[in-house]
Amino acid sequence: MHNFFSQTLGFCSFFDLCTKAIDINNLIGADSITEECDGKAAAENIQYGEARAYLCASGTPLFATLVNNNGKSEKLFEETFQAEPGTSFVLPWFGPYPASNYDSVGNTSQGTSELNLIDFLAGFSEPDVVADGYLLKFNTLLAAIDKAGMRDQFSNSNPTILLAPTDAAFAELPQAKRDALLNDPQALVKLLNGYIVDGYFPYGSFLGALSYGTADRTVTNRLGQQLTFHGDAINGEFIEGPNYTVGNGYRVQVIISLLPVE
Repeated sequence: MHNFFSQTLGFCSFFDLCTKAIDINNLIGADSITEECDGKAAAENIQYGEARAYLCASGTPLFATLVNNNGKSEKLFEETFQAEPGTSFVLPWFGPYPASNYDSVGNTSQGTSELNLIDFLAGFSEPDVVADGYLLKFNTLLAAIDKAGMRDQFSNSNPTILLAPTDAAFAELPQAKRDALLNDPQALVKLLNGYIVDGYFPYGSFLGALSYGTADRTVTNRLGQQLTFHGDAINGEFIEGPNYTVGNGYRVQVIISLLPVE
């Protein structure tokens, strides 16, 4: 972890909890590609068949991919994209050039982080990372983990899924109820156990066989309750956001509303 993120790229260092992107250029018919982040070249002239890693500041920057061919550059792709702190992802570009359209975003790998779960969630406190219109901040969840006395558990290695509610998800509770909950360690232990699923579930293992890209699986949380993932919903309610694998073995599944379980 320290070896890579202690590097600097102008504005970016490990202590800023930057994002690492790895581009793979399998674009046939072009000389090279160049990646930009917020208008600045982050990786220039990536050759066909080459994989190149580069850093960008965490947050929601504007990514752009340029195709370089015969001395000219053409913008292949430009879009704001979430850049999670301390996270790596792979972006493969493939196919013939020129073509009518390209879509590498749908083929981006799952985000992975070398940070442990606590440090990963804490990394979202500074940059504003927006995914699918939802602000990813976990300060309330971190406060709940501390109050419940579960920080050491989440810092240890463990093959587990944590369904991680955002601050906005907790804000759905009436303030008096939320304040009472956050001051009751026993209630918080019970609550958090409802958001934990023990066991190893690799990325993609929640996808059903009948519909590509659609989750369709039932698991059991630590309270013995069943949680059915289907599409972007859990127990029939649309609450799923992005998910990540972090350095101490946890899968972090972001949820944008509190779980529909008692």
